[in-house]
Amino acid sequence: MLGYLRERGRPVPDRIHLGDCRMTAKHTEPLTRDQARDILTQGKISACPFCQPDAELGL
Repeated sequence: MLGYLRERGRPVPDRIHLGDCRMTAKHTEPLTRDQARDILTQGKISACPFCQPDAELGL
């Protein structure tokens, strides 16, 4: 799941979370495992340090 924060009224991608993470922002977008893996390996968006989706994906 991709969580978004709001900056100056616009959604900005924040972190990748597992679907059951309680630390997600109000605004989220569902992702497939492959999409999440691709985003995390690009290094532009980080994984949530609480639910650790990167470990779940074997990264």
